Amino acid sequence: MQSSKHLSAIEFFSILSTIPRLSGSEEKIANYLVTFAQERNLKYYIDSYKNVVIFKNTINSSKPIALLTGMDMTFYKSIKCKIDYNIFGNKFIKKGAFIQSRNTSIGAKNTISMSLILEILDSDIPVNIEAIFTSNEMTSCLGALSIDMKKIQSDKIICFDGESGATIYNSSCDGLNLIIKFNNDKIFLQNSKHLKTFELNINGLKTKDKIELSLLIDLINKFPQVYINKLVCKQDSNFHYVTSCVFTTILTEFNIKRIIKHFYVENKKIYKSLKIKCVRKINNTLVLSNSNLIDIIKQIKLDTLFNEEDKFLEYRLEELDSDKGTIKLKIISNDKKQLEESKETLSKFCKSNDCSLIELSQVNGFKSNTETMFFDALKTSYLGENICVKRLNDTSQAGIFVKKLKDIEVFCISSTIFNANSVNEKIEYSSIINTSNWLKNFFNNQSNF
Repeated sequence: MQSSKHLSAIEFFSILSTIPRLSGSEEKIANYLVTFAQERNLKYYIDSYKNVVIFKNTINSSKPIALLTGMDMTFYKSIKCKIDYNIFGNKFIKKGAFIQSRNTSIGAKNTISMSLILEILDSDIPVNIEAIFTSNEMTSCLGALSIDMKKIQSDKIICFDGESGATIYNSSCDGLNLIIKFNNDKIFLQNSKHLKTFELNINGLKTKDKIELSLLIDLINKFPQVYINKLVCKQDSNFHYVTSCVFTTILTEFNIKRIIKHFYVENKKIYKSLKIKCVRKINNTLVLSNSNLIDIIKQIKLDTLFNEEDKFLEYRLEELDSDKGTIKLKIISNDKKQLEESKETLSKFCKSNDCSLIELSQVNGFKSNTETMFFDALKTSYLGENICVKRLNDTSQAGIFVKKLKDIEVFCISSTIFNANSVNEKIEYSSIINTSNWLKNFFNNQSNF
């Protein structure tokens, strides 16, 4: 039964956080959205891909404005966290000026985006809205790629993407999601009291330092007879890298920590924000028979190669998994030609290194005109002092809608998120309130345009 009390975005955030919604397993969150619509007598539909679209029209306007977000999330958790997120949701805490979790990510982007949309749908504000919640947005964008575009009524979309509050993104980059598959044979190192597996985390480094990955490699190379099990490198909204490596070695925990301490003291003088943490893991000794993976990563030169006003190109390492013999990476650029040339370069590299290149998916970028009534209304509705307009240096599922729907305007907004997609992920509490007020002010004046 629907409560007579209208819920705030923070209250919806609390509810949504308890619902398991791993990418590819969105049944429970989709069911919640359907129940939400039914309890409020709102029109909706759900398709076979678990995309959910909810309509609310309480004003006289020709077409609705679409609010677009993903409904899924990918969890990142430390070794201390034992929660199975296929079964359980998440718990968050308010710590100072931020909302975060303990030893896990919180799925900030999509969770707060859904919360803000549900707050508008639940409110008494007169609106004409088409709320689009897509599945698999965090991994493959399968929901957006598969949704029936003929059913979309809107010609204006506010997409929730990015990680900076008080910002309108008027364009995004094209992206390629790729996997490099190695032809190395696996071996199983016999379990032995001499073999121990550790998880090593390095963070606090900025892109401008040019050593995010190489510093980790330098540290690993100080360990004798080391086998790489897994390596993950994620970039947050402030261009900090959070790098994690799982490795097996003959060294004792005491000796490893001694090497780390010496390495930390040596490099802390140069990199003031450097943080290193090592955690003992359960022995997991399935590794690749050779350690050429690290050498190959160094050759690929994963980095932000260009970041200028009219030119952006980045090779982003998503995951290295020695158990599978794969490197998952993403190429992002605002230049389609540059993107294809980069893919061709990688293809030639793979042919000469006994590995294959597999394309998982391609996401198109978008670019919207800022000289429109829609943009002006969105910009002037922000109640803060300053608002920034810029390119999103990442891909967005909004590009899929722009490609398939003609003459459509798209702009992206977000709350402020730090350390996105990492165990240190947190969202600025005040930015949630600011974004909520921004949307309310915008829709209170929707009938004017």
